[in-house]
Amino acid sequence: MFVILVMKDSIYLYNEEENKLLSRTISFIRFPLCVLVVILHSDLLAKPIYRLGILDIEQNAPIYTSISWFFSRYLAYSAVPIFFIISGFLFFYNIKEFTLSVYKNKLVTRVKSLFIPYLCWCLLYFLLYILIGPDNIVLRDESKLFDNDFSWFSFVYEVFIKPIDGPLWFIRNLIVMVVSTPLFYYGIKRLKIFLPAILFCLNYYFQSPVIESLFWFDLGVYFAIERINFMQICKRILFLSLLVCITSIICDHYCFQLLHIHLYKYLSIFKISSVIGISYYLASKYKGKLVPDLLSDSSFIIYAYHGLLTLLLPQLFINIFSSLLGCELLTYLLTITIIIIGGVFLSYVIHRNELLRSIFSGR
Repeated sequence: MFVILVMKDSIYLYNEEENKLLSRTISFIRFPLCVLVVILHSDLLAKPIYRLGILDIEQNAPIYTSISWFFSRYLAYSAVPIFFIISGFLFFYNIKEFTLSVYKNKLVTRVKSLFIPYLCWCLLYFLLYILIGPDNIVLRDESKLFDNDFSWFSFVYEVFIKPIDGPLWFIRNLIVMVVSTPLFYYGIKRLKIFLPAILFCLNYYFQSPVIESLFWFDLGVYFAIERINFMQICKRILFLSLLVCITSIICDHYCFQLLHIHLYKYLSIFKISSVIGISYYLASKYKGKLVPDLLSDSSFIIYAYHGLLTLLLPQLFINIFSSLLGCELLTYLLTITIIIIGGVFLSYVIHRNELLRSIFSGR
């Protein structure tokens, strides 16, 4: 892995200044990453858009297809891996010895910040689906939860296996990995960099979302245990990462024609490194707040609430603007904008009440 090639003493977290800069970068990057998640889920090409009478969108809306490809199917796919890296890193950050007591305290904290909000948002979504009526959500995934043969098994399945609030699959995976952190810890202690390297190779071969989640989380755990400033590494190789990303995008079309593979998918680690490197550079360059607290604090709420709106808003806007040229692009941009603005407002309301803040944002 390229990380090994650039390790020197100066990339280790030795002093307080480096720790503060890394903390500032993590605080700053949360909101942009949540915006990318919204962009990812607003892509019309990833939905059963034919249910709204729109066919051959790639041929009939080439401008939308090109824009959405870059933002939703390329750039936005860096968000979730970075969240996993940061989550794994923060779990072991500044822990000198991983004892049973430390593990219990971390679990209690994560129950408050992850499990309770996860459960509350899933239950809220269940109520919203009932109020709106599943048949009125044309773009939703097929589900047995609202069939006539409703069972508690289907309810548990839609909450804990395939969450009804779709984007919360990340939180579901994260909860499982948090519980499994002793395995990650002792694996890293014994195998060092070879454990994430093994997971990287397995994911490269099997292309499994489960293995990919394990890899990125484990990579964050490795950085924390070894006290490696991974953001400093990403900043150092930023030029190389950007060069690889640009080259892979340019060459992807020809590579797909010759080999029937998308080149950029196999070089995603450089895309992720670029996003982290740019964020770390900006945080080190500008000492003030890059993102206002109002936006940064709204990150989790935007992430948790946006899934249903990415199904309802396109349905609404396509019906309104179907006769206009560029209907797809207008729908795409309006969906993203309204979700972000609405999420910031909703977060402001929720954070004004201590009970709502604790159960819906875990803070």
